[in-house]
Amino acid sequence: MARNEDLTVEQNADLSHSFYVYDTDGVTYKDLESYTVNAELKKRYNSASSISFDTEIVAPANNGLITISLTNEQTAALDWNDRYVYDVVISTTTANTTFVERVLEGKIFVKAGVTSV
Repeated sequence: MARNEDLTVEQNADLSHSFYVYDTDGVTYKDLESYTVNAELKKRYNSASSISFDTEIVAPANNGLITISLTNEQTAALDWNDRYVYDVVISTTTANTTFVERVLEGKIFVKAGVTSV
């Protein structure tokens, strides 16, 4: 089951958020060596359009650390004082079968920004 974590994004500023993924025991970091990671945000769950986060599995992959990020250009396009939803999934393929697991999800709140670079 995915962990729930709400984030606050400042409009016109870069966002970087790192988090650990744990194995099924809830204590050991998940080895992400053979995984890829994808993350998106949307205005609503059923919205057709989305914004993709830049994602990274931080080396060494067996430490289970993932970073998601948005550029200041991406956060400038978000409606201020509004709420979005997001999730992060990891996937791996073995024996022609792809396994997808949602590891993080939540709401994103946008704080208005004045200055843009």
